[in-house]
Amino acid sequence: MTGRMRASTARVSAAGGPTARGPALRVAAATCALALGLGACGPGEDGSTGESGSEAPSGAGPASEVPGVSVAGAPGHPVVVIDTPLPVTDPVAAVVDEGDGRALTAGGPALLDVAAWDGTTGASSSPGEDVPPRLATVSDADVGATLAEILPGVPEGSRILVAEPVDVEGALTMQVVVVDVLPTVAGGAPAESASGEAGSGETGSAGSPSAGPESPSEGDGGDGTAGPTVGRGADGAPVVGIPPGDPPTDLDSRVVVEGDGATVRPGQELVLQTLTLDWATGEVFSSTWADGAPTTAGVGELAEGVRLALLDRRVGSRVLVVVPPGLGDGEHTLVVVVDVLAASGGDDVVR
Repeated sequence: MTGRMRASTARVSAAGGPTARGPALRVAAATCALALGLGACGPGEDGSTGESGSEAPSGAGPASEVPGVSVAGAPGHPVVVIDTPLPVTDPVAAVVDEGDGRALTAGGPALLDVAAWDGTTGASSSPGEDVPPRLATVSDADVGATLAEILPGVPEGSRILVAEPVDVEGALTMQVVVVDVLPTVAGGAPAESASGEAGSGETGSAGSPSAGPESPSEGDGGDGTAGPTVGRGADGAPVVGIPPGDPPTDLDSRVVVEGDGATVRPGQELVLQTLTLDWATGEVFSSTWADGAPTTAGVGELAEGVRLALLDRRVGSRVLVVVPPGLGDGEHTLVVVVDVLAASGGDDVVR
């Protein structure tokens, strides 16, 4: 490739940047016995659905275990063993597995997978066998006082175990809740690029990808021309460089980071981080990283070129797509970077 690469975007961080024009953030409504605020399930004494006060656990912070409860299993698929019946006590919470991702902040976004069990019977109180991950804000109003107290500072990739009393049909029982804090940046392994280089790199200055030991991935435009490069900023956001010259005329996509989740299928609801630029000018049209939170979108809601590029890709992947006008907005050749964080729908929940 000849000529100097143009750095189409500096680090896109949550601190600021363009306003996204992508799909609106949609957070699923709280479900009986599985509200993010850990509300109780069942009618109260007055016939209404009861909710616990979700008082934050007392003490200096979460413990390392919850008496009478053990948990195992992969993120999003916890296996819980309860020494039933659990005695009714004050709320207790434990970070049973600590991740190594971004630390959550009060008022900031979190991608949470929540499952609950009845501490008296040991039965699942989650609707259905699996509940899709949901986007939330770390606040009392969105996740309840218990989690709002615990989550700030907890790294993504962590697992939290909570037991607290709830009112079920007029009687107090302990509810056991497992909260998996899922990553909001693609966490798979760097994919091998067409040139054999690692699929992600660190950035140097804010203006361009660095040429450090892990170079940004390079590809081609599908017709032998040089394709965009993708590096990784300190906050995990992509840094894109667009080569000089004309863009490819056909849809071109490649995996920059290879996830290890199940594959994306038609009809699913996705949780995504996205960055969209204009090939010709490098203008950032939208960025969830700049907005400060991922977004949700149905596969069928995506622009045709992006939809075709994401189908059969694995959850946890970062995908680079060059979308010609006919498969995008009808006017621009778009360069789109997508982190596929979660997918749900169909026969099972996919993470």
